[in-house]
Amino acid sequence: MSTEEPSAPATRRRDPERRSRIIDAALLVIARDGVAGASMRRIADQADVPLGSMTYHFRDREDLLAEAFGRFIDELDRLTTARIDAVKTPAKMLDLVADLIFDPDDRHYRLLSYELWAYASRRPEMKPLAARGIQIVRRGLLRFFEKPVADAINALLDGAYIHRAYEESLSPRKDFRAMLGRIAGL
Repeated sequence: MSTEEPSAPATRRRDPERRSRIIDAALLVIARDGVAGASMRRIADQADVPLGSMTYHFRDREDLLAEAFGRFIDELDRLTTARIDAVKTPAKMLDLVADLIFDPDDRHYRLLSYELWAYASRRPEMKPLAARGIQIVRRGLLRFFEKPVADAINALLDGAYIHRAYEESLSPRKDFRAMLGRIAGL
């Protein structure tokens, strides 16, 4: 007969924020290591969760990446739409586009944008999400400019945004702003 006390049943640790923390960690890993480097193990380490819990919350890596990029677009929409909605003139809209290109604190979002566009280019199921990201600024541009002009400005923004993720020596902001004015006819 054992004199030891029976052990208490194992309790499941309650962590209601775990899923959200994993998604946030995925975005950090993607920005740091790219989609190619965003393994489930790296993301679990970044989120400080057991690797086994990843499959509890997500079917697979692709499911997690889709959720992470969805959160990224939601955040980008939230941050950018308020700024766009405050714009009252075409010239101020061009100022905002230049600001978006040259925001010094925006490296994280630039890297995530680049990774999303590249990832979506190879996965048809992700293209609507990438298109939603493109539409965030395009909606604001269409308030002030004809579609071909809005598309050209948006393409310049996206291209410059990607370049700024990797190259800090682009032409100065004032040159981009002047180019935007020429495209817009202002």
